[in-house]
Amino acid sequence: MQDEASAQIVRQIDVLEASARLLDAAALAIQAGMHARAAQLYEQACEFSQASDQAALAGDSRKALVLAALSGCPQRIARTMDVIVEQPNRDRATAEELRARGHVNVAARLLERVGDKEEAALAYADAGLAVQAATIFEDLGQTREAARVLESALRASPKTTPPR
Repeated sequence: MQDEASAQIVRQIDVLEASARLLDAAALAIQAGMHARAAQLYEQACEFSQASDQAALAGDSRKALVLAALSGCPQRIARTMDVIVEQPNRDRATAEELRARGHVNVAARLLERVGDKEEAALAYADAGLAVQAATIFEDLGQTREAARVLESALRASPKTTPPR
């Protein structure tokens, strides 16, 4: 009986999804305790904050952080990052996914938090955050690399001063 009821709920969610009623489908998935499915539906609807929360409830901290980055909410990013740094097997894979999706600055923060300083510095440099990258390179004793990052940033965006 339980399997039949679960199957019926899944069919209802599928019908709602097929008719582009993604938020209604996600709400039904939440009521049924199907948090991973709700996260997927919210992501489809570009409701990244809710998607992140549902992924976290489903136990998928990697997806929760990626979705938090998509949401652009600094508090949500910090909260989900706190969870993922406690899972060392997931942090580097998550950082790579964040980089691939264009959230290099969040990847850099994650790498720095888990102690991968050199990769964090490289990610900060890729994100255009030269000062953060140079600071880490200096802390690592790599002053040439720190200078290179700062010099590259200056070349890429030189200050222009108006003629006098």
